[in-house]
This record gives sequence, C-alpha cells and structure tokens, in this order.
Amino acid sequence: MSYVDVGSGSPVLLVHGNPTWSFYYRRLIPALSGQQRVIAPDHIGCGLSTKPQHYPYSLATHIENLGRLIDQLNVDQLDLVLHDWGGAIGLGWAVRNPERVRRIVLLNTAAFLSPRIPWRIAVCRYPVFGDLAVRGLNAFAVAATFLAVERPMEPAVRDGFLFPYRSWADRVAIQRFVRDIPLSPRHPTWALIDAIDRDPPEALVFWNTIPVYKLLLADGLIGVPIFDVSPGEMNLDSLESCLSTGVVGMPYRSTQDYGARLRGAVVK
Repeated sequence: MSYVDVGSGSPVLLVHGNPTWSFYYRRLIPALSGQQRVIAPDHIGCGLSTKPQHYPYSLATHIENLGRLIDQLNVDQLDLVLHDWGGAIGLGWAVRNPERVRRIVLLNTAAFLSPRIPWRIAVCRYPVFGDLAVRGLNAFAVAATFLAVERPMEPAVRDGFLFPYRSWADRVAIQRFVRDIPLSPRHPTWALIDAIDRDPPEALVFWNTIPVYKLLLADGLIGVPIFDVSPGEMNLDSLESCLSTGVVGMPYRSTQDYGARLRGAVVK
C-alpha cells in the first residue's frame, strides 16, 4: 500500500474514496503537516498502490488494510478525514476502535444504508456494459472530473486525478468499488454498513449539495451534526480554512453558535 507520511505532531489520517487517490488531498496535506503528522494512503488498487487483478476488493478488506497500516505506523490515537468510500472504510475501522479516534470529519460520504443510488452509478454496475464503460473507457473516473466539481478543473489537475488509471488493468478497483455498493441485505457488504449506520460515531459532516443533505436526514442519519452549507460554498479550500482556524478542534457535539462559527470560516 502506497501512502504519504509527512509532518509531526498528533496524527491525522486522510482517507480517499472512489475514483480518486491521495492526490485528492494535495492541498490539505501541506496545510496540516506544519502542525500534525499527516498520513494519506492509497487503497489497494488505487493511486500508486499495487493493482492486483484477482483480489478481494471489498469493504471488509479495505477496512482490514487500513487497520494494518495504522498499526504498522505505530499510531495510537488519530483524527480522521474521510471522503466518499473513505467514509465507510474509515468509519468501519473507527467503530471497532473508538478509543483510538480523537476527531472525525466526513466529506461527501455515504456510510449509511440506502436502496437508492444515482442512475449514473447504477448503470456502471451492469454486467458487460459496466466493465466496458468503467474499465474500458474510464468513464467513471473521467466523468467525476467534470460532474463532481464546483468549478472546472485545470487540465493539469484533471490529469493528476486520472494518472493512476490509464489502462483496463489500472481501473480494476474503480469497478469493484461500484459493485460493492450494497443495495439489499443479500449483499455481503450490507451488514458492515448496517453496523456503522446503527451506531455512527460523532463527527463533523460537510456536504456541498442541499438535496443530498436532505436525503441524509430522510435516511435517518440521526445524532450526527450535519452542517447545511449552500451549494458552492464548501469545498476542499473551505475545509482547509476550517482546520487552520481551529474550528474542527472544537467538541463534536456542537451548538448553533458552533455552526455559525463554522460558516464564518468558509471561503466563498
């Protein structure tokens, strides 16, 4: 497993999702490494990590891999910043090791059960078509660089996101992540997500689209502070600002004043 490990101080683990890699945190890493030890792994099959073609790419395996890395690096307690699939992976480890977690920040993740997924993701699960689209044309990753941004990416940044996924073999984990989304109790990953969903740890949740925020509430993500940020306000730059001003260092159980202070730190 490839990973970045820079800086010194209290450790913070930055866990990426699909179809990205640790490059996603390219700005956050230097912003935090002046005062914390920053660790940013690439999941097996992603980024600069090895990409075995016959491998159990499942949530359970990714959680185990993350735990082994944390133990290997001799990290006792840490902060977690989790994005997309990194939310399910990081929270899957956190619910098993609550005494080792200091703070959690969730970024556009989905560590809860839902029978619905966007149609653009659903079609990528279809046999044959999904393989051709995701692994043959790299449609899932390429589409993310256009559809999952608030402002257009610079060409060099887009090339950086796509760099590790240049061939059919390189894209194996992207497709397996899509197939590992549990939509019914029959799916082997359903029980793992259910365990997180039943007892979610306290966290800060940042979401940059109001409709998805409302969907979270409708699906019963109760007891976790979710900050309702207007579309276009919350992005990676905004999180850096929140961290640099110490907002994330406040207690998890926030007040309305806490929410007001958070919005005051957002870069618009």
